[in-house]
Order: sequence, then structure tokens, then C-alpha cells
Amino acid sequence: MSSSTRISVVCGWLVSLIVSAGVSAQATGQFNANFQPIFEFSRTSSEPIIEYNLIQHMLAEPDPQPLLLIYGNGKARVHFPRYMKRAGDYELQLSRSELTALLRSLALDGIVEFDQLAARQNKQQLEAQQRSATGLLYSVSDVAETVIRIRLEGYQRGPAFKRITNLERRFSWNNLEHDAKRHPQSEAIRRAAAGAQRLHGFLGRSDLRRIR
Repeated sequence: MSSSTRISVVCGWLVSLIVSAGVSAQATGQFNANFQPIFEFSRTSSEPIIEYNLIQHMLAEPDPQPLLLIYGNGKARVHFPRYMKRAGDYELQLSRSELTALLRSLALDGIVEFDQLAARQNKQQLEAQQRSATGLLYSVSDVAETVIRIRLEGYQRGPAFKRITNLERRFSWNNLEHDAKRHPQSEAIRRAAAGAQRLHGFLGRSDLRRIR
């Protein structure tokens, strides 16, 4: 174990874990007994291991600061832009078990290993099918971009998979919630929306403490 107090969390394949993460068995069907993820991260790093933002591109000057930053020591910082009712910065502290469960849920939601190209191709196919069936063209004028970053010192999907060092993943999707509702057939989009909603839920936590 290094001086950076590296944490390695091995997640077992448990039905109760899937239920607690709020993910249905159907949604996690691709994860079998080989899905026993290992997450490695420093508890002392100043770099956040999870970052979440919802960028409203219709605004003239969107706030560049992420809505949520979560660090390896469990500290979570929430930022409400000035145009929001609770404008300001807040903190809360996650326990080690809460942080571990959050990483597990994001992995189960597919955020860690999201295949953006495949998901976009699937969306295009579904939209083409809808146009063919209805003759209608659907568009959303106000773009809300969901951005999720995950940074880990190490990640391994399971014992049969190669360990990835210095993992950094950036998930980005426009109008994710809309797409999840319009294309429920897309498991990847539906699960990613669930993961984003889980992170957005931190903004409503009752244990937020204002720091400025």
C-alpha cells in the first residue's frame, strides 16, 4: 500500500448490490460473474475522482464551474450557479461505503465504460425508425449537456480483464434526459441517464452545508 493511501475496492456480484444501486436486473444483464470491479484512488489527492455538470447552452454565459465534485476522501462540493435559487457553494461528507457504492453504481450504469459512438449510432437508428413510422422530425432547441468525468488511479472490470492505470473518462451527452424518455429501447442511454440522475440527486441532499 503506497503512502497515498490507495484504496482498492472489490465489488462482489450480489443481487442485493444491484437492487441497492437502483438498477434493474435487465439493465445490468451484460454484467455477469466476471463483473467484479476494482477501483483504485487516492484519499489525499486534490483532484476530484467524480465530476458532474449540467451545462445550459441556452444561457449567454453558462457557469463553467461543475455542479458537483467528489474527492477520494469522501468530501463532496456542490456549486449552485448565481441564476439558481440556492446560489453558492456547499459541502457534505460521504462515508467510505457511500463513495464505494456510488462508484459501483456508476460502473453498473455503464458510465465508466460508456461507448459513445455505439450509443449515438443506436440513437440515429431509433430516430430513423421513428421518422419512418410517423413522418415527424423531432428536435430540442434548448441544449442541456450532461458532463461526467471519472478519474481513477486504477480500474479493473474483473479478474479476467486487464487493469487500466490512470483511468480518465469523460461522458458527454446533449439532452440526456429527453433521449432516455424518447428512446427507452436504448439500454445504454437509459442507464446513463439513471447514473446522471443519481449524481444530480446530491444537489438536493438535506445535509449540504453552505461554505460561501
